Amino acid sequence: MTDTHAPHDAAEFAPHQHAGGPGVEPLSEERHPTHHSDHDPAHHNSPEEVKKEVRKYLIVFGCLALLTAITVWIASFHLPTWQAVTLALVVATFKGFLVAAFFMHLISERKLIYAVLVMTVFFFGMMIWGPWHHHYDAEEEWPGYDKAHNAAAAAPASSHESGH
Repeated sequence: MTDTHAPHDAAEFAPHQHAGGPGVEPLSEERHPTHHSDHDPAHHNSPEEVKKEVRKYLIVFGCLALLTAITVWIASFHLPTWQAVTLALVVATFKGFLVAAFFMHLISERKLIYAVLVMTVFFFGMMIWGPWHHHYDAEEEWPGYDKAHNAAAAAPASSHESGH
């Protein structure tokens, strides 16, 4: 018979505890290390560390605001479209890096995260480049590639002449 009035530790009811093993949190840092204590909240919650983090985020915010102002400034030059788009994409790349590195915390991730990110960017680039390359190179690759479409577009709309 069990004593129902005795206080019980909450971990006592976990299934892995009944085998007599040590009381270990299933998802603890010891069993499943994630960042090797580089982002452990217990180590970085002093007022000085919090001020450093807030300062870092404010600097990143200032850089993003400056890059946004640069994008608007570039638009005032009335450059040819390809130059304006190229400059805007360069600025947007820097802004994307800042957001991903600091706000998404990718700057402190492991190599696997970077490998997945690089593969994603590569395949995204292929998805953009593939159709563009196919469209502009198709006439050279396949003579007469678009002649049916061009002929249909150039022909005047004919009325249905039934002869009645």
